[in-house]
Amino acid sequence: MRRSVSVTIAGQPYVLRSDADEAWVTRVAGVVDARFKKVQRDAREVSTHRVAMLAALQIADELLAERERRAALRRAVRARGKQVLELASALERAAVASNHLPSASVHIEIASSAAARTSSPVVSDRGRSEDEVL
Repeated sequence: MRRSVSVTIAGQPYVLRSDADEAWVTRVAGVVDARFKKVQRDAREVSTHRVAMLAALQIADELLAERERRAALRRAVRARGKQVLELASALERAAVASNHLPSASVHIEIASSAAARTSSPVVSDRGRSEDEVL
């Protein structure tokens, strides 16, 4: 349900309409306001428009860098998961060969189905899959 949330950014009042929780909208606006004030303090620019543009560029830079870090981490986790499954499979084959397990097919099947679940897109708490966000 869309609701109106009153916030102040750069000393200016705004009424934002959003489906998000009021606390979330206020938090987001707070991040923008804080960045605006920091850029305004640090920059020699006096134009509100230029300060806002620099603040937006800094926030976008951080967002894109974080997305890259998350994508790299996701790739590393998937690669490590594949290695773990390969090692588990090799261990089970060795156990079967040495007669310590009657059959490894059930264990491998369970591990394979777990791997299939982890390779599907993960849905975030914001309602979009993480693959869509990237």
